[in-house]
Amino acid sequence: MSKAVCLFVLLGFTAPPGAADPSVYRLSPAEDGAIITAGLLSTIVLFACLGVNRRCPCDPDEVNGFDRGAIGNNSAAARALSDGLVGVIGVAPFVLSWMETGAGRELWEDAVVMIEIMAVNSGLNTLTKYAIQRPTPLAYSGPSAQIDDGYRSFYSGHTSFAFSALMGLSMTAYYHGHRGPWPWIASFGLGTVVGLARIAGGNHFPTDVIAGAIVGSAVGIAVPWAHAHGSKEVTIAALPGGLQVSLSF
Repeated sequence: MSKAVCLFVLLGFTAPPGAADPSVYRLSPAEDGAIITAGLLSTIVLFACLGVNRRCPCDPDEVNGFDRGAIGNNSAAARALSDGLVGVIGVAPFVLSWMETGAGRELWEDAVVMIEIMAVNSGLNTLTKYAIQRPTPLAYSGPSAQIDDGYRSFYSGHTSFAFSALMGLSMTAYYHGHRGPWPWIASFGLGTVVGLARIAGGNHFPTDVIAGAIVGSAVGIAVPWAHAHGSKEVTIAALPGGLQVSLSF
């Protein structure tokens, strides 16, 4: 990432000094801990315990016309770019929150909300991948037909992770007092680059990336909104038949 891009991102996500109270989130250790644990455990258990139906070689004609053009893509550089960007995006919210609030209670609150975003997004994504088991473009063209990862195309985990973390970061910047458009522009731009790189690498079809962007954005916006200081409150209670989630204003 060039110095110009770094400066753009920092200016976008760092609010003006004194723009708002640095404490912007309300936490519930029991509820947040349960949600984070459920998201992480579901991801680990599904990956560790479930297999996939390795049904390829597959007929490319079964793929819709909008997606079919991704079959044959196999750019190692694009895959490396997407992996590198996701690594940076995973760390950036914590670094930028530290720059905004310092090492204190506010940083802890921002970090817990971001971890919850990542856990919820991961759990939803992993559950969907194993429920659908869509072959990737690389499975259709051959290289990934005999590995489990070749059947986890829908929806794109890299894209959903990027959009969830970046939208969560944009929400946090907003609550910390930055009302400008730059966090949202930077989030959409970086998330889109990740998604396009996954298509170019043959890891996903365009619809996988679009779905990942939508779900990731929804999680990245909903989780901070539910935690923000204000009149709304989300309550989760254990019942004999499952969980009850209530939202009050």
